Amino acid sequence: MVYSPKGSTYASGFQVNLGLVTAKHTFDPHLYPGSADVIPGTVIKLQDLTNAYQEIETKVKMLSLSYDVAFLEKVAKLQDLPMGSTRDLTLGDEVIILATPQGLTNPDLAVYASSGKILALAYVTPEIFLYSIPTVPGASGGAIVNEHGEVIGIHLLAVAIENQSYGAGLKVEAIQAAAQGTVYMPPELYVFPGGIPWTTAASAGAGLALSLLLLEALFK
Repeated sequence: MVYSPKGSTYASGFQVNLGLVTAKHTFDPHLYPGSADVIPGTVIKLQDLTNAYQEIETKVKMLSLSYDVAFLEKVAKLQDLPMGSTRDLTLGDEVIILATPQGLTNPDLAVYASSGKILALAYVTPEIFLYSIPTVPGASGGAIVNEHGEVIGIHLLAVAIENQSYGAGLKVEAIQAAAQGTVYMPPELYVFPGGIPWTTAASAGAGLALSLLLLEALFK
């Protein structure tokens, strides 16, 4: 569990080789008036539910400018989760959310693990995917894992569609891009004239330049 600096809001989080990852909106005072703005270096409190609810301190490492994700400095005593890929993900594949939504405030929801199926490989934007898992407050920032236990995304929010609640998360490729200060560019959406796929993740500026070049080529 990850607490905001004022301790009034909390979210889930998990550790991978990139660092400790959580949802950036946890620290947004516009969404949560009791929270506080954070910057790199801000001390954040964690609660390790795998080790007798031990409280740990770490610091904000980076806040993504492109995505709702924050990176905290790694904690040596926490185990890294392996990272997977969404490249071969198909509709109907089973996924699991691993979260710690309410910690000590509600022992029944201290550790939340729930499974569902992939409903949409892209929802609103290519880097967001949708799954049939109803979520609870505080689950934001939880790991979305595949059947092999590999992280394929981070849970961000619940989506209501026709009176049904579903989960929406950010793909692991976008998390990796965010850690490098770039944006995720799905290969199938970027194709050069002649059908040659663009497969390299590029920065937002490079992506814009590429788009302008493609538009120029199309309109000549």
